[in-house]
Amino acid sequence: MLHTPALAAYFLLRIRLVLLFPQNPIDSPALAIIIAFITYQFIIFITNFFYWRRQHALVKVKQNFQITIPVEVREQLRVKEGDYLEATVRNDVVVLTPKAVVDRHMDDAIAEGMKDYREGRFIGPFESIEEFKDTVKKHS
Repeated sequence: MLHTPALAAYFLLRIRLVLLFPQNPIDSPALAIIIAFITYQFIIFITNFFYWRRQHALVKVKQNFQITIPVEVREQLRVKEGDYLEATVRNDVVVLTPKAVVDRHMDDAIAEGMKDYREGRFIGPFESIEEFKDTVKKHS
């Protein structure tokens, strides 16, 4: 059974052939099957080609086992210089996952802020950004 894109391409090709050769329309079932098969194979080839180009990039392991992450992958993951990636192995595949690292001092500051919030030592919520700015100016 042919996939929908192959059938659509077959019908488009058949319409184009009928328009090109109106005096001799192609009605042979064998020719229709051949055209459909060639169209199907072409669509599969193009789909796989663009999928492979989008998803895969070849990298080389350099001195000290360093690799360069290709631009397409960096952009897709929004990885910048200095970011941390967690490296794991799943089914013999290296998986790099972007991670956020929280400094211990930042962790203490967040804990202190949450304690202040629970004890009612906070200002807000604010109805507008202007109200927030005015409050910040008063407490500065």
